[in-house]
Amino acid sequence: MKNLFVLLTLICTYIFSLGQATVTREVVKEDAVPLAVKNTQTVIFPNTTVDRWEKASGTIKGKSGTKYIAIFKQFDQRVRARFQEDGSGISATTYYAGTKLPQAIQDAAAANYAGYKLRSGERIQSLKGNQKFVFRIRLRKGSQKLVVYVDENGKEMEKKSVPSEMTEDEGVEG
Repeated sequence: MKNLFVLLTLICTYIFSLGQATVTREVVKEDAVPLAVKNTQTVIFPNTTVDRWEKASGTIKGKSGTKYIAIFKQFDQRVRARFQEDGSGISATTYYAGTKLPQAIQDAAAANYAGYKLRSGERIQSLKGNQKFVFRIRLRKGSQKLVVYVDENGKEMEKKSVPSEMTEDEGVEG
């Protein structure tokens, strides 16, 4: 009976581990970044200089891969652009303080989330050819925090309606 319990525990642990994310991120030198990635970065974001390159490798939801992340400034805003190893773009995130977000988003947040303060937000752009973008805004009221996806007019969007490359974290999926 004890052996059966140990076996079942091991099986459950293994199955549970399959769904877990194991991602490592490291800063890499520019010469370690594939030429295709650097070329795509230059085409999509001309006249910018990458301050730092990162490499994310690992497995998420059973899917293994590597992607490269370029960190730079564009129009005085911090940007993180994500690329597959073959140079294809995934997404780019531009970070904003709440007061620097477009006025339409600030106004909609004030109207739709009374009592909440608009803390910050990101403009997330798909780099997969469709060039769509959404905003992810962060609001706070006391200890309550909200993260909401909105369009350029501040209209709330369901997360499931936002393309996956625009909702991802720094993992390896793309």
